[in-house]
Amino acid sequence: MGKGPWRGAVGALLCAASVVSAEPSAAQREPAFRTDCAGLAARLEALKAATGEEPVIEVRDQLRYVGSDDAVAYLGLCEPPAPRVLCVTYKGRDWKVGETVLVSGAFTEGRPGYLKIDPCLHLVPEATPAR
Repeated sequence: MGKGPWRGAVGALLCAASVVSAEPSAAQREPAFRTDCAGLAARLEALKAATGEEPVIEVRDQLRYVGSDDAVAYLGLCEPPAPRVLCVTYKGRDWKVGETVLVSGAFTEGRPGYLKIDPCLHLVPEATPAR
Protein backbone atom coordinates (compact mmCIF):
# COMPACT_ATOMS: atom_id res chain seq x y z
CA MET A 1 0.00 0.00 0.00
CA GLY A 2 1.08 3.65 -0.19
CA LYS A 3 3.24 5.86 1.95
CA GLY A 4 2.76 8.89 4.16
CA PRO A 5 -0.50 10.20 5.60
CA TRP A 6 -2.64 8.09 3.25
CA ARG A 7 -1.32 4.81 4.67
CA GLY A 8 -2.77 5.49 8.12
CA ALA A 9 -5.92 7.05 6.69
CA VAL A 10 -6.81 3.98 4.66
CA GLY A 11 -6.62 1.68 7.66
CA ALA A 12 -8.36 4.05 10.05
CA LEU A 13 -11.22 4.81 7.69
CA LEU A 14 -11.78 1.17 6.83
CA CYS A 15 -11.81 0.17 10.50
CA ALA A 16 -14.25 2.99 11.32
CA ALA A 17 -16.88 1.65 8.91
CA SER A 18 -19.11 -0.92 10.54
CA VAL A 19 -21.57 -1.38 7.67
CA VAL A 20 -20.83 -1.84 3.98
CA SER A 21 -22.96 0.38 1.74
CA ALA A 22 -25.13 -0.84 -1.12
CA GLU A 23 -23.59 -3.00 -3.82
CA PRO A 24 -21.63 -1.10 -6.49
CA SER A 25 -24.11 -1.94 -9.25
CA ALA A 26 -27.02 -0.30 -7.41
CA ALA A 27 -28.35 2.97 -8.80
CA GLN A 28 -26.94 6.02 -7.09
CA ARG A 29 -28.88 9.09 -6.01
CA GLU A 30 -28.15 12.53 -7.44
CA PRO A 31 -25.26 14.22 -5.57
CA ALA A 32 -26.17 16.79 -2.89
CA PHE A 33 -23.34 18.87 -4.36
CA ARG A 34 -20.50 18.83 -6.87
CA THR A 35 -17.18 20.44 -6.01
CA ASP A 36 -13.41 20.21 -6.15
CA CYS A 37 -11.03 19.92 -3.20
CA ALA A 38 -10.83 23.71 -2.73
CA GLY A 39 -14.60 23.99 -2.20
CA LEU A 40 -15.13 20.76 -0.27
CA ALA A 41 -14.90 22.02 3.33
CA ALA A 42 -17.38 24.86 2.77
CA ARG A 43 -19.84 22.57 0.98
CA LEU A 44 -19.63 20.01 3.81
CA GLU A 45 -20.34 22.68 6.43
CA ALA A 46 -23.46 23.75 4.54
CA LEU A 47 -24.54 20.12 4.21
CA LYS A 48 -24.23 19.39 7.96
CA ALA A 49 -27.39 21.43 8.56
CA ALA A 50 -29.38 19.03 6.34
CA THR A 51 -30.85 15.80 7.66
CA GLY A 52 -32.07 12.57 6.07
CA GLU A 53 -30.29 9.87 4.09
CA GLU A 54 -26.54 9.64 3.77
CA PRO A 55 -25.83 12.37 1.24
CA VAL A 56 -24.13 11.58 -2.04
CA ILE A 57 -21.29 13.93 -2.99
CA GLU A 58 -19.24 14.35 -6.14
CA VAL A 59 -15.63 15.55 -6.02
CA ARG A 60 -13.48 16.27 -9.06
CA ASP A 61 -9.75 16.80 -8.53
CA GLN A 62 -6.30 15.27 -8.89
CA LEU A 63 -5.43 11.91 -7.38
CA ARG A 64 -3.04 12.15 -4.44
CA TYR A 65 -2.99 8.43 -3.66
CA VAL A 66 -3.65 5.15 -5.51
CA GLY A 67 -3.52 1.78 -3.75
CA SER A 68 -5.16 -1.63 -3.64
CA ASP A 69 -5.36 -4.91 -1.78
CA ASP A 70 -6.72 -8.30 -2.82
CA ALA A 71 -10.34 -7.13 -2.89
CA VAL A 72 -10.60 -3.38 -3.49
CA ALA A 73 -8.84 -0.33 -4.89
CA TYR A 74 -8.35 2.96 -3.03
CA LEU A 75 -8.21 6.40 -4.61
CA GLY A 76 -7.20 9.37 -2.46
CA LEU A 77 -8.03 12.97 -3.29
CA CYS A 78 -7.41 16.32 -1.58
CA GLU A 79 -4.82 17.56 0.88
CA PRO A 80 -5.24 19.78 3.96
CA PRO A 81 -6.75 22.21 4.57
CA ALA A 82 -9.45 20.33 2.59
CA PRO A 83 -10.66 17.05 4.05
CA ARG A 84 -8.90 14.03 2.52
CA VAL A 85 -11.28 11.88 0.47
CA LEU A 86 -10.81 8.12 0.24
CA CYS A 87 -12.70 6.45 -2.61
CA VAL A 88 -13.13 2.70 -2.02
CA THR A 89 -13.99 0.94 -5.25
CA TYR A 90 -14.50 -2.63 -6.32
CA LYS A 91 -13.72 -2.21 -9.99
CA GLY A 92 -10.43 -0.50 -10.57
CA ARG A 93 -8.78 1.25 -13.47
CA ASP A 94 -5.12 1.94 -14.04
CA TRP A 95 -5.24 5.33 -12.28
CA LYS A 96 -2.02 7.26 -11.63
CA VAL A 97 -1.27 9.89 -8.99
CA GLY A 98 -1.74 13.32 -10.57
CA GLU A 99 -4.56 12.31 -12.93
CA THR A 100 -7.87 14.15 -12.61
CA VAL A 101 -10.72 11.93 -11.47
CA LEU A 102 -14.39 12.40 -10.66
CA VAL A 103 -15.52 10.37 -7.63
CA SER A 104 -19.07 10.07 -6.39
CA GLY A 105 -20.99 8.25 -3.68
CA ALA A 106 -22.42 8.38 -0.17
CA PHE A 107 -19.77 9.29 2.38
CA THR A 108 -18.97 8.71 6.01
CA GLU A 109 -16.61 10.67 8.23
CA GLY A 110 -14.19 8.23 9.82
CA ARG A 111 -12.13 10.77 11.70
CA PRO A 112 -11.69 14.56 11.56
CA GLY A 113 -10.31 15.71 8.23
CA TYR A 114 -11.13 12.47 6.39
CA LEU A 115 -14.12 11.28 4.33
CA LYS A 116 -14.70 7.78 2.99
CA ILE A 117 -16.86 7.12 -0.06
CA ASP A 118 -17.75 3.41 -0.16
CA PRO A 119 -18.76 2.17 -2.64
CA CYS A 120 -17.36 4.87 -4.85
CA LEU A 121 -17.98 5.49 -8.53
CA HIS A 122 -14.96 6.90 -10.35
CA LEU A 123 -14.48 8.11 -13.88
CA VAL A 124 -12.52 10.42 -16.12
CA PRO A 125 -14.32 13.77 -15.86
CA GLU A 126 -15.64 15.72 -18.80
CA ALA A 127 -13.85 18.94 -19.72
CA THR A 128 -16.40 21.03 -17.77
CA PRO A 129 -15.25 22.44 -14.41
CA ALA A 130 -16.57 21.14 -11.07
CA ARG A 131 -19.89 22.68 -10.08
